[in-house]
Order: sequence, then structure tokens, then C-alpha cells
Amino acid sequence: MKKLFCFVSIIALTFAGYSYGQDVAVVYDAALENGNVLGTGGLKGIDLADLIVEKLADKKINGEIVDGEGLINYMNANPNGIYVLTQGNTPETIFQNKGEDDPVYSWLREGGIGGFIGDYPFYYYWNYGTGSRVTAAGAGQQKIFGHTVTNANTASVKPTALGEKYMPSLKN
Repeated sequence: MKKLFCFVSIIALTFAGYSYGQDVAVVYDAALENGNVLGTGGLKGIDLADLIVEKLADKKINGEIVDGEGLINYMNANPNGIYVLTQGNTPETIFQNKGEDDPVYSWLREGGIGGFIGDYPFYYYWNYGTGSRVTAAGAGQQKIFGHTVTNANTASVKPTALGEKYMPSLKN
């Protein structure tokens, strides 16, 4: 019986060691755009990441900052997790414009939630090898979502009931 208890305890501790305690992975990676937020004239991504973690804590939600490698580890450990990118580029660890072969593709479809600070999700991804961003343009959205979700056309929209509840300032 003692051997069984020890074995079960070791297994449980092994899994606990690979799990992440945070509810939300806030992605900031100093290697992306030299640590800047895309197109902001020098605003540091770490400042935005810190602010998001602080605001989550105010709501009793545990958010922690991860880099590109930490993001894929978080996603693997949290199939129904939430991430927020703070820099406008998606790390190549989760997206390289390969469609079903991109880890983020199946992760989103299986219950994960991705948040994005920027104008077009999956428009750019960061290539760590070259230290530069790669433009996927609308093809990135096509490969991940199956269609282009953003464009330059003006659309008339109305908030849903949940949109009105959580963002009361949101108007038609």
C-alpha cells in the first residue's frame, strides 16, 4: 500500500510540475520588435503586459507574463486557457501560416481563447531565427479562421447582449 501511495504521489507531483497556475497567459517577448508594441512609436510591450496582469489581479484573475516559448508551454498545459498577445506579432512558436499544422489552429478549435492587441490577428508572425516579422496578411486569417475576418471596408454592427453587458460603452 505504501508503494502504491508513493507511486501515485510521484505521478501527481509530476503532472503538477508541468501545469501552469495562471488563468491567463499575457504574452510579452523582448525579442519581438525589440520589445516594442507594433506601430505605437516606442510604447514598451512590457508596460502593457504589466498593466494587463495588474487589471486581471484587480478582478481576482491570475495572469502571468510569458514569452513565445512560455506561450506554447502554457497552451500545451492549458487546452482551454486564455492568452493575450501584447505586441501585434504572433510568436512563431504557435503560428507560421501553416494552417492545420500551426499549434494555435487546433488549440483555438478545441476550446482555447486567444486575445490580440493589434489591428489584424495573424497578419504578422515573428521569426526568431531572422529576428524579424513575417507578413502573412489575410492568408493568416484564412488559414486559422477559414475566412478573412478583417478588411478595410466599413461595416455596420450591433453589439450582442453579452457585448452590451461587458462593454456598456459599445454602441452601434
